[in-house]
Amino acid sequence: MATLETLDAMLKKQYGDHFNLVPTEQEVILKHIGRAKRAKVGRDYTVAATLSLDHSTTFHGTNEETIDLVDAVDGKSANASITPSAMSFSGMITKMAAERVAGGETAFVDGPKFAIDRSMVSFTKVIETVHNHGGNGIGTFTYVAADSPVINIDNAEWATAIWVGSYKKPIDIYTAAGVLVLSTSVLKVDTQTRNVTLASTVGLVNGTAYTIYPKGAKGRESLGLFNILKKSTGSLFGLSIDDNDLWGANQKNLSTADFSWKTFASTVSEFSGRGVSGDNYMLYMNDIHFPKMVPSFNDAKAGESIANESGNNQGRWFNTGSEVMQLKHGTESIEFIINNTRAKIVTSNYVKRGEAALVNMDTWMRVVGGEGDISFEDFNGQKIRPLEKKAAYEYRLYTDQALFCPELNGAIYFYGLNPAAL
Repeated sequence: MATLETLDAMLKKQYGDHFNLVPTEQEVILKHIGRAKRAKVGRDYTVAATLSLDHSTTFHGTNEETIDLVDAVDGKSANASITPSAMSFSGMITKMAAERVAGGETAFVDGPKFAIDRSMVSFTKVIETVHNHGGNGIGTFTYVAADSPVINIDNAEWATAIWVGSYKKPIDIYTAAGVLVLSTSVLKVDTQTRNVTLASTVGLVNGTAYTIYPKGAKGRESLGLFNILKKSTGSLFGLSIDDNDLWGANQKNLSTADFSWKTFASTVSEFSGRGVSGDNYMLYMNDIHFPKMVPSFNDAKAGESIANESGNNQGRWFNTGSEVMQLKHGTESIEFIINNTRAKIVTSNYVKRGEAALVNMDTWMRVVGGEGDISFEDFNGQKIRPLEKKAAYEYRLYTDQALFCPELNGAIYFYGLNPAAL
């Protein structure tokens, strides 16, 4: 009992009962989209959404005549219902590591804290994946029986960060019609070839296309950013896209073309009238497209579009020898100003190669239940409990959150990008 009490005390000291995630640079949604705590009613959150504008303007005459005001024509609004992803993450600490905690705080840091920190990193990756692709699946493939048990994830559906460290990862495989055909696990991943070795391929049919989901996720996870933006018909958060002209994101099909500055700028201009305007936009895209967004300003000729030189940023003048000695060539980020829209490019390998998203950071939120992003589940007053028939102790992490945007007309979903490496 003393071991459990010591572990519990150390855990509370190191982490607290609730804590906010500290994501890496790769977890861009968790890092950039802020949290908005809401009062929870039942299993859903309810948030007001703007569906149209007001139309109540009265034009006064030029001769100071008395006129009647136009009747108020209020805009349309409604409540959107958001179902968050409630997720638990189970972790274990070996009995040997737990017993050594009696030696003091250093023993906790060297043993249990290492295991819990690894769980935090793993759980963060799961949450980021859900916020990107919840409801879409994490990859598609066409089964080739001759290659069994190896499958090859479609290039446009590939996102490296989702698959890194996937050894023993449990997955579900569905048909295009949404029928579960196989629950299995991942044995090996080659991030260069996109080859994934499965523990089993029983039930898969040669030449048939399938979609992969994390085990138990389909129908239970909240909508990811790309799933929210790609919806063009039907219901979204309980409101009709077909009946409300401002409900639903703008969409642009690149038809497997390269995603360049020219494409980006023209699309932003195209949809500026529908609401794409502001000074706090971010463009989320896969890393392989970033070079095409770097125009060569030095090489552009008079009267020539900078876009024509996209991806060939090679021109540079050298005035002194010291400049050559200290040459630094590259860029950490790119910021564009197009009409009244200021956008910064943010790359992430959680984003699939075939799509990208431009979002207004002032309108998106993460709705989070509880006091923090993650909490420890409670076992009768303690955070850790012994496991039956195992020389180990168990702890559980819990989160309850979802993405939401009440002004979807201000976003752009790009799809059909060229997924080939540049």
